[in-house]
Amino acid sequence: MRHLASTPLTADATVLSNRFEMVHHAGSLLRGERICPPSRRPAAAPHVVSWGRRIAHRRHAHGSQVFDPDGTGFEFVAYDAREFTTDHKGNPYLTYQEMQSVLSKSLLLYQNGHIGRIPRKVFVHKSSHFTEDETQGALDAFGGRTEVELIQVIRHSNWYGLKVDAPRSQDQKPTPTSYTVDRCLYLPMGPNECLLWTQGSVIGINVERSGQPVFKEAPLKPLADPILLRRFSGQGGWHDSCSGVLGLTKVDWNNNTLYKTMP
Repeated sequence: MRHLASTPLTADATVLSNRFEMVHHAGSLLRGERICPPSRRPAAAPHVVSWGRRIAHRRHAHGSQVFDPDGTGFEFVAYDAREFTTDHKGNPYLTYQEMQSVLSKSLLLYQNGHIGRIPRKVFVHKSSHFTEDETQGALDAFGGRTEVELIQVIRHSNWYGLKVDAPRSQDQKPTPTSYTVDRCLYLPMGPNECLLWTQGSVIGINVERSGQPVFKEAPLKPLADPILLRRFSGQGGWHDSCSGVLGLTKVDWNNNTLYKTMP
């Protein structure tokens, strides 16, 4: 995988496998991008709206959370949605009117704290897919002056990554390292799907040996699993989208863990 800064093909790489075979492209290893240097923590999500759910007595308690680009200005909107459907897993899907209403309330919160300004771009995260009604409701809530990116965050995928050391000479072959891939790596799988490593090795937090990588999940498994981001609205690169998700993996007021896998 290639890093954000350009690196030669002989540099360290991350190789993807779908648990059955190694992935190659045009005779070289697939290379992804690293969002930030290992020693830096990713910034909070720019104008992110996310929500949770609770279903009881055919009512949907909808919680919308709004953040500023620097992680400040946290706001929470409790909204009782009455028009929605559920799938066999109990995941709720809002009607056009309900989606437009809850995001309009989120927009109003932002404007009240920013002298009526309209956000340039908004990310909306959801663990289930976006229906056509939800997509159109979200777009209409913000209008044409705001770019709206709707992202489904999927916990499990069929992929894992191996970090590979560059050969020291032309006679040697690349060999896997003894540690898992770095946190902050991402690999676009197409215009609307991207793998993101919210787990992984982190440099600079070991008090005694700052250069030694730390993998938080190492006692439980040897390799970091990526999450899958699926885009239902929006276009362009994945850097800002992944940065927002990474920032939210560090937002947890219940404990002081280094990060969480899901935002």
